[in-house]
Amino acid sequence: MAKQTENERKEKDRIRARKFREENPEIIKERKRIWRLNNLHKIAIYRSTDEYKRKSKDRSSKWRKENPEKAARWFKENTDKLKTWRDENPEKLKEYNFKWRNKNKEHEKERCKKYRKDNPEKIRATHTAWIKSHPEWRKIQDRNQRAKRRSKALGKLSLGLVNRLLTRQKNRCAICRKSLKKTGYHLDHIIPLARGGKNVDSNIQLTCPKCNREKHDKDPIVFMREKGFLL
Repeated sequence: MAKQTENERKEKDRIRARKFREENPEIIKERKRIWRLNNLHKIAIYRSTDEYKRKSKDRSSKWRKENPEKAARWFKENTDKLKTWRDENPEKLKEYNFKWRNKNKEHEKERCKKYRKDNPEKIRATHTAWIKSHPEWRKIQDRNQRAKRRSKALGKLSLGLVNRLLTRQKNRCAICRKSLKKTGYHLDHIIPLARGGKNVDSNIQLTCPKCNREKHDKDPIVFMREKGFLL
């Protein structure tokens, strides 16, 4: 009987408190404001927890679904602020997008598929522009395709290899030492694929077009002797 009386008392207290909040919203609002000012440290700690971030994300998502017109109006009014934030925080934006794509792989896959289907001309133009700005990519792809047709040629060349070799060779042909800036360059397999060489970065050198044509599929030691570099 005592337990039931205690429960009834608590229920009456809850009803009285609820009624007070409904009749005095300004007082409750002021109390909350004072509490927040006196507990900034506690609030900061709680907001850094995963639980708060999850609840905040769920609450925002629910509000946007229930108020699509208000959400659209808010984004329209704050477009400049959002753009400014993105421009000032490129690393944070990059990290956020990376995490979001990892958590929503299927959604991202469908979105990309739909975009490619709806914008074939843009995709083609972007791809063409990228290839023009990365001339070494086409040469590496050609070498990889050529090696793929040979069953014994194992390996695959990595993107960025040309820049690394240009730096290592100081922009000069590996054979005649002419400037590759003037002659252009070919990717040459040091040990030719026809002689069992592998299609890997360590088996590649940059030569001028003339030296590459002369070397062709010759043994590198024999060729260098013919050129007078080795006895």
